[in-house]
Amino acid sequence: MSPPHNDRTWEPRAICQMPDWVGGLPDESQRVFRFCLGRVFRVGEIDENGLFVLDVSLEVDPNFGGYLNDLRIEGEYLIEVA
Repeated sequence: MSPPHNDRTWEPRAICQMPDWVGGLPDESQRVFRFCLGRVFRVGEIDENGLFVLDVSLEVDPNFGGYLNDLRIEGEYLIEVA
C-alpha cells in the first residue's frame, strides 16, 4: 500500500542513508547507489509497494550508461530538500 500523498510528497529528496539491502545488489547497482548518496533527485512517483521512485537519469545515465534510470527506495532513507 502506498503512503498517503500530500503537497510535499513530490518535493525533491536526497538519499541520506544507504539501506542495508543495497549490499545484496550486484556490484554496479551498489556503485550507482553510492554515487547517488547525498545527491538531490525529483520524486517521479510512489510505486505500488510504497517506494519512492527517484528520477536519477540526468546524473546516472551519463556516468553509468542506460536510459531514464530511476531508483526505488523507502522514504525513511530520504530527506526533503527545499
